[in-house]
Amino acid sequence: IDFQGRVLHPVQNRVVSVRECARSQGFLDSYRFFGTITDKHRQVGNAVPPPLAAAIGHEIRKCIRDIALNTEPKPMNNCSAEATTSKSVDNNFNESFDGNNNDGENVTKTYLMSR
Repeated sequence: IDFQGRVLHPVQNRVVSVRECARSQGFLDSYRFFGTITDKHRQVGNAVPPPLAAAIGHEIRKCIRDIALNTEPKPMNNCSAEATTSKSVDNNFNESFDGNNNDGENVTKTYLMSR
């Protein structure tokens, strides 16, 4: 990395391309970035790597599934006992969560699409 924040190629005397940066983050070559070269580098640099996002999503899905399968789910620290879980909202989605937090505010429903 040079003093301007650009990533330099380890062997060649040049800045790495947007595609090289994207590949190092786990983006498929078919993924497109838009804007100037600087914009594209910023998009890749600010992005959550797709493999990491997928792993986090799978772990969240497993946690929600575990809650849905328990007959008496353990209350979460930031939610009241009124929070509910359901196994399925329709054919396209798996688990959902809805309820109120400790301040009485409604917690947004979260749906995970099934494959």
